[in-house]
Amino acid sequence: MLTGCKYRLDLTPGQAEFAERIGGACRSVWNTALEQRRIYRRRGGWVGYHDQARQMAEAKGDFPWLAEVPATASSRRSSIWTRRVPGTGRGRSAGSPE
Repeated sequence: MLTGCKYRLDLTPGQAEFAERIGGACRSVWNTALEQRRIYRRRGGWVGYHDQARQMAEAKGDFPWLAEVPATASSRRSSIWTRRVPGTGRGRSAGSPE
């Protein structure tokens, strides 16, 4: 049986704005990783977590909005995706990010 927990956060306006920016950046990382892997697959290639993590580190130098995202949040998006997508790891399906 699967169980879950719900938490309610009482954020200050500054914290809420920061959380929105981080969430937006994580969505962008997720969608970019998904599109990149689709393109590679169409061409008969494959790109994995380590390649994408390296590219993420390089992108943080080019995009200040991405650089402010904690590394654990941005890299976790790619590693979750790798585990969930069939043919890329041990996963089930490529749904939305957790």
